[in-house]
Amino acid sequence: MHYQKAGVVMSLQATKTIETDRVRGEDFTLPESLLRQKSGISGSFSDPHDLVNAIVGGLFSLIFPNPQARRQLGLQAASCVMEENMTWYVWSEHCPGALAMTLLQGRPERHPDGALLALRYFPDPEEAIFAGFSPLEQQVRCSPLFDATGTPPLQTEAELDPSLFYIGTLTIVPRGENEVSLYLNAQDRWVEQTQESEDWLTHRQVPGLQLALLLFDLLVCGLGLLGRRPPVRVRVGQQPGLLWRIDKNAQVFSCPDEHLIDWEIEVHTLAPGRQAAESLVAQAGDFSGMVFFSHVGDSLPAHVPWPANLRWWQAANWPFAAVGVFCGKCAAEDEAMHHHHHHHHQPERCFQEKRQ
Repeated sequence: MHYQKAGVVMSLQATKTIETDRVRGEDFTLPESLLRQKSGISGSFSDPHDLVNAIVGGLFSLIFPNPQARRQLGLQAASCVMEENMTWYVWSEHCPGALAMTLLQGRPERHPDGALLALRYFPDPEEAIFAGFSPLEQQVRCSPLFDATGTPPLQTEAELDPSLFYIGTLTIVPRGENEVSLYLNAQDRWVEQTQESEDWLTHRQVPGLQLALLLFDLLVCGLGLLGRRPPVRVRVGQQPGLLWRIDKNAQVFSCPDEHLIDWEIEVHTLAPGRQAAESLVAQAGDFSGMVFFSHVGDSLPAHVPWPANLRWWQAANWPFAAVGVFCGKCAAEDEAMHHHHHHHHQPERCFQEKRQ
């Protein structure tokens, strides 16, 4: 199968209004208001693009030309859409679908200096996890709203409800000039139900944390590799999760569920292209939930429980150069697969050719 597309400009309307009559029992999904509740958005960013470009764009631009780094990170392809709500699309060797990080308007309530990104996963219809997405998501994924790349093209992207395929959020918070904190928020399972007669039927059950970690692990390991410094602070917290429901009157609400876990992971590390003259200072940030795991300092922890990953500390010492060498036309560097990466300031979306 070949994935090839270039020069396509896309814009995710992450704040468009979702009318109540669009949310029906047979077409269940969470409206934008719930996406905002999940994400904790308030107000608007003054200029989030610089921060996201410095961290996400800087990481991919430096690492992507290096085939060794890509293989170690499991990174097959990456592509950016530089619009008001910029979106990064990522294809990983660890999943058959496509991952997306989309900048949201508004400030994270607990991190007013940060930038907030919605994480989404567009599943491959042939993978087992596809059955866990809502009937509407399955229908949309198999419709002309998606093309052969497994993502929405420009012509139909505006029709895609921004709350579809949601798996979690990523908050990026600057810490001085050289450091950054990343916060991942995701439930172990995103469970959504609709009411039929007097019964509640589950229409969606997606392993949010498992999927969101595919992006988070890549970012944390990539930053450690670039800076040759492991994270100086890692905290993992958990609290009871929420079950999302829509009743017969199309009213959407959430309720605590002891069988669900809401996870938060904080990683404090060096920003791309920065150097720390001395040991990084682990600035304590606002944190929610009961602390499940905590480690301060750049030494290797004695024990690293999931969902933390030992590779977060090991990446700083991977035995190859972190930064690749750009060529004029982003030439292919791998025998089995061709990778092309546009400079992240270009308002274009470049799809890498993927061969199976």
